[in-house]
This record gives sequence, structure tokens and C-alpha cells, in this order.
Amino acid sequence: MTEPTTRDPEAISRFVEHFAAQLVEAGVPRMPARVLAALLASDTGSLTSAELGDQLRISPAAVSGAVRYLAQVHLVSREREPGSRRERYRVHSDQWYEALTSRE
Repeated sequence: MTEPTTRDPEAISRFVEHFAAQLVEAGVPRMPARVLAALLASDTGSLTSAELGDQLRISPAAVSGAVRYLAQVHLVSREREPGSRRERYRVHSDQWYEALTSRE
């Protein structure tokens, strides 16, 4: 049996920035591209605003604007943490399909 490997935060950061750059080239605004890439690279596919801000080194306002854009184009959903006022932002496995079909 193999032990679970720990993920290198620096490698994850490089991946997020590289993938976000590809999304920007495809027409996604820069900050929403970075937030989407960070969510896709996360273990669970969901992060809080504070986690996104810490990981990407951006302000809460930048996170809010990016999430608002991503929610409008149906790439991210907001979920309330039970018993908390905190929201988690999530990319669902079928989110890509829903975003593409809603454009038609």
C-alpha cells in the first residue's frame, strides 16, 4: 500500500497561474480565470473566500467580483457552510456541461 502524497503548494500555484493564463487567452477575464483555476486545482473542488484570497494573494473584493462573474456564467455555485455565515464556492462535475448548454 502506498502512502498518500502531499501536494507541493508551489507546484499547485504554478499550475493555477499557467492554467489561468490559458483561460485568459481563451477570453475569460483574468481574476475569474485565476479563481476558477484555483477551484479546479483544489482537492475538493470548493474553497472559501478566505482560502481563495490566501492562495491567490488577492483581496476579498477581488474574490467577490470573480465569483460573481463565474456564478453568472454558471461555472461556480455558492454553498453556505452549515451553522456558519461563510460561503464555499464550488465547481461541480457537471458545471462545464451546464455552462455550455445554457449558452445555446
